Amino acid sequence: MTGTGAGSSYGLYARYSLTSVRCAPLPRSRVSAATIAAILVTKRASNRIRRSCEQRLARSRLAEGTAMAGIGRMKIRRVAIRQRLWLALTVIAIACAAGFLAGCGYARLRSPSSWGGDLALALEAWRSLQAYYCGPTPPATELAYGAIEGSLATLHDPYTRLVRPAANQIEQDSLRGRFGGIGAYVYQKDGAIWLRPLPDSPASRAGIREGDRLIAVDGRTLPEDATTDQVVALVRGPVGSTVNITIERAGIQLSFAIVRADIPQPTVQWQMMPYKGLPVGYVRISLFSERTASELDQALADLKGGGARALMLDLRANPGGLLDAAVEVASRFLAEGDVVREVMPGGKQRLYSVLPRTRTDLPLVVLVDGGSASAAEIVAGALRDDGRAWLVGSRTYGKGSVQYAYQLTDGSSLHVTAALWLTPAGHEINGKGLMPDYEVAPGTGSADATLARGLDVLAAEAGLVTPTPVSGTAR
Repeated sequence: MTGTGAGSSYGLYARYSLTSVRCAPLPRSRVSAATIAAILVTKRASNRIRRSCEQRLARSRLAEGTAMAGIGRMKIRRVAIRQRLWLALTVIAIACAAGFLAGCGYARLRSPSSWGGDLALALEAWRSLQAYYCGPTPPATELAYGAIEGSLATLHDPYTRLVRPAANQIEQDSLRGRFGGIGAYVYQKDGAIWLRPLPDSPASRAGIREGDRLIAVDGRTLPEDATTDQVVALVRGPVGSTVNITIERAGIQLSFAIVRADIPQPTVQWQMMPYKGLPVGYVRISLFSERTASELDQALADLKGGGARALMLDLRANPGGLLDAAVEVASRFLAEGDVVREVMPGGKQRLYSVLPRTRTDLPLVVLVDGGSASAAEIVAGALRDDGRAWLVGSRTYGKGSVQYAYQLTDGSSLHVTAALWLTPAGHEINGKGLMPDYEVAPGTGSADATLARGLDVLAAEAGLVTPTPVSGTAR
């Protein structure tokens, strides 16, 4: 396993190819960088850029061998210039062609005849940068990422974003619920990268110990500013492949060749939790991944086999995940009806109904807090709207939007807000959250006051005690 994952940001992801959909208009006058990409689809525009490049190259030839004051001989390689400009434009083109549009709904890019001043301004800026900037420039890919991120910033939507390759790989692995790796947590401390192997993992069997400092991966020394995401991307790889790592232990450097294995990332934990004579089955879901539904089936089977007469579903600090997984989980507790309403651009709605799955009808309480978001809120909202469960805890995060994740060719992905969602009863939670039926203020009472309150509510459902509802909270 690794130290970071998709759970670090709130998200509800639909597994669709992006279809040029966004649910709010784009600011027309502030997407100049984005509109650069659109010219690549027309022959005329391509010729214009090509001529501009050739003119730049001609000037660079004159500059070669010329003495520059205090700088010396300036040699600009033609291939580097062409690659830098074209790679930047191409990456922007991929992102913009997939996700930028002129307005709300299943819209299209503006026609080439309407680009006009926006395009000229963007090209002017790019040409000036290439011609006159005197300091070192970042790699072409970094320039492209900056242009994309700058364009996305004009939308003022924190969920429409570019996820760079290293972080995207970790996110995809988390949503799949497994990855090829060495089975060790990677974490950052005191400016260094450290390892903590899992029991009976490839890392532990190879001799990696907790507290080993990671120095290099496959012969590449880690840079001082390396992030955990970047290191995790280096360590992970295809199952069965070998990764060579160098660690430092007690001042001595050691090297290990470790064969990567299939490492699962469980998202469901469960245990029996008796309370006042009532055998309660406790289930915690940390993320909604491809494996969550099957893991939940195993949990429910084990708990029922152990004599559970009531269930507690803990969705606290659950940032979301896959929409399909949320529907699957809700279908384990609901007999019929809808799980969520998806509101598309133009007001069109798509209903996700309960799936025909083996259902449990044991009394149910759902624990929530300010970290319960997106897919977690979908499940909690559906169970409460149906009258199937009580919510206990504090107000949820309030993320009521769906992102389509479009995988780009360089390993990054573009997440675009494509729809909003409502609970089955039509309640909007975006920016509002779900208010629990039994509120427990964060950080008060016992070590886990929310858990204790949830057990009290379940005992009341079994007729043992009478819980006190929160006045003024709506179901």
